[in-house]
Amino acid sequence: MSQVQLDFFNTPDEPAMNSVYVDPMSGCARNPNWRYNEACHMFVSPETSLDVLHDFATRIGLMRGWFQNQSTIPHYDLTKSKRQLAIKQGAVSVDHRFTNAKLKAWRLPGISFSITTDQTRMKRKDVTRRLGWHDLQPGTLLKACVKCMGLKRGEKREVICVIRVVSVYKEPLSKLVFDRDYGNQEATREGFPEMTGEEFVAMFCKKMRVVPSTKVTRIEFSYV
Repeated sequence: MSQVQLDFFNTPDEPAMNSVYVDPMSGCARNPNWRYNEACHMFVSPETSLDVLHDFATRIGLMRGWFQNQSTIPHYDLTKSKRQLAIKQGAVSVDHRFTNAKLKAWRLPGISFSITTDQTRMKRKDVTRRLGWHDLQPGTLLKACVKCMGLKRGEKREVICVIRVVSVYKEPLSKLVFDRDYGNQEATREGFPEMTGEEFVAMFCKKMRVVPSTKVTRIEFSYV
C-alpha cells in the first residue's frame, strides 16, 4: 500500500490497530427498532477485521442482528449505558472529527460476492475471477459486499468484510481445464472444493456468458 493510502486511513493521534471506537452520544429519532432518544456508534477502522468488532460487541452483550452493515460505516448503535460499558472494556472514546475521518476512510470501492456470499463470510475463498478490474493494484482495500450492482430502489449495499488485494493478473479460463491440478486447486480457492476446474469453468462461462478461451482477471486477496 502506498504512503498516500496509509495517510488516508490513519488520522492524527490514531490509536493502536484493532481498536474499537465509540463516538459521542447524539440525539436521534425513535423508530420501531430503537426506542431511545440518543445513541452513539461503535465501529472499527477499515483496516481492522469486522470480526474484532463483532467479538467486542458480544463481550458487552450485543446481538449480531443489531449490526448495521448497510450504512457508510458498519457499526453498532449503543445506549449511554452500553457506551460506558464499552469504554470500561477497552473501547476508545473519540470525537465527531475522528468519526468523520473514518467515514471517509470507509468509502472504499465495493466488489460483489453475490454467488459466493457464504464462502466469503466464512473466509473459505481467497481468489476471485472477474471480467473487469484491469487496473486493480496489489495492496488495495475493497469492501466485499453481497451485491454492488442492480440494487433495487431503497436497497443498500450489505458489507460482508474488507479484503486486501494480494495479486492481480490476466489468464484464460481454459488454463483451469488444461492443467487439471491447477484447475482443481483454483476451484477450491474460489470457494467450490466440490468442483473440478473444468466444472468451475463451465459454471463461470454459463453465468458470465463467455467461453473458456476468454481471458479474465484473477484476483488473489486476503481478509483484513
